[in-house]
Amino acid sequence: MTLSKEEAEFILAPHKLRLQNCIESAWNDLHRLKEYLPHIVTPRTRANLMHDFMVSHARNEFDGVKNVRLCDMNGLFLLILEERINIKFKKLNDDKMPSNIPTQQNDFFMQQLDLPGIESANNLIAGYELNTLATDLHEITITCPMGNRNEWYINLGYSAGINNVIDITSPNKPDLPIRVSEKHKKVAKESNV
Repeated sequence: MTLSKEEAEFILAPHKLRLQNCIESAWNDLHRLKEYLPHIVTPRTRANLMHDFMVSHARNEFDGVKNVRLCDMNGLFLLILEERINIKFKKLNDDKMPSNIPTQQNDFFMQQLDLPGIESANNLIAGYELNTLATDLHEITITCPMGNRNEWYINLGYSAGINNVIDITSPNKPDLPIRVSEKHKKVAKESNV
C-alpha cells in the first residue's frame, strides 16, 4: 500500500534539506563543468551528468545517517529511508514525471511493486525540473509515481543557484558586430538610390 503524502512527509522531514542539497549541488557542479565543455553538452548529456552528480552528492550527504541505507542494484541507485521509502534521482518533465527507458525494474518501481532484493517499501523520486529555457532549476520535487501519473508530490522548492539568463537590457552590453548578408546589402543599396 502506498504511503500517504502526510506519512511520507513525516519520514522525509529530517532528510528534505539533504535531498535538496544533493540536487542543487549537482546543478552547480554541472555549471562548473559546462564552463569547459559549453558546446557539447546536449540535454541528454546534461541529464546523465546531473544524475551522476546527484548520486555522488547523495553518497556524501547520507553516508552514516541513521536509518538511511544506500543501495546499488543493477544500475539503479536508491536511498532507502527507514526501510519504508526507496528514493531514486531523476529529471522531471512539466507533469513531474521522469522519462525512463522501459525495463522491468523501472516498471516495478513506477507501479509501486516490490523490487527484487529490496524489502517492501514505497518508491519515490527526488527530481528536478528546469525552467523554460533550461538555464536554471525551476523546482525540486519528491514525487510518488503510480504508473504513468503521480499519486502525490512534495515541492522542496529551490533556494539558490546559477541563473544563466543574460540581461539584454543592460546599459553595459558590449557592442557586437552586426553581420548583414549580401542580399540585404543589395536591397539596402537599391533603396538608397
